[in-house]
Amino acid sequence: IRTKKYTTRSEILQEEERIQKYTTNCYMAPEMADLYKHEVISEKVDIWALGCILFVLAFFEHPFQDKGTLAIINGAYTIPTNHKSVKCHF
Repeated sequence: IRTKKYTTRSEILQEEERIQKYTTNCYMAPEMADLYKHEVISEKVDIWALGCILFVLAFFEHPFQDKGTLAIINGAYTIPTNHKSVKCHF
């Protein structure tokens, strides 16, 4: 990922095409979901994706599964109340 702020319509359209080609919607960071906010896209999008992966490992479901882009933009997720906890014995 390049650290960049996309400001022109041409840059935004090119970046949207690249994001659609190389990014899975479930792991897309908010700044990638709405390029018209003109937020900087940096290595922080990788941390967002890692957080999504850790959420799946902890709760066996994706935080934004079936919720759409608006939920990603707003960071709207809930911790599942009926998740299966795994007890570790050392």
